[in-house]
Amino acid sequence: MAPEVVERTHGSEPRRTAAENARAKHDWCRARRPDASILAADTVIEFEGRCVGKPADLREAAGQLAAFSGKSHTVLTGAAFSVPGGPVQERITASSVRFRDLGPADIDEYMSRVTPLDKAGSYDIDQHPELIIDSFVGSRSNIMGLPSSVVKEWMALR
Repeated sequence: MAPEVVERTHGSEPRRTAAENARAKHDWCRARRPDASILAADTVIEFEGRCVGKPADLREAAGQLAAFSGKSHTVLTGAAFSVPGGPVQERITASSVRFRDLGPADIDEYMSRVTPLDKAGSYDIDQHPELIIDSFVGSRSNIMGLPSSVVKEWMALR
């Protein structure tokens, strides 16, 4: 299901943002499917003390990519899981990503190959990461938007 919730952003509280949005998505699904196991997630970026979400337009996307140039940021994924009649379990997973030094031509090339608009921080580690990412530490699947280790742990509870 694609939850129809308004995603909230708490500018200086990225962990809170990811956790609240994941829980809101979970609760929306639970209200419609009380008989189902529910797993919901939300991914944001913590960069220089603030929360970076999805860009509003291509200009903002280019600005986000330029800001990350040569720097590291943290990808935070909030996840919420429950089985029918059970309590909601929540988790935040963090991974660090370091960007290559990017010039305007690098950003233009990346944006010509990847649609950045529905992605926290305007990028996707699965789409041409060689153009923008220097390295990462932590869970690659978390950077993609859903940490597999957490999912595996919770699926064992089903």
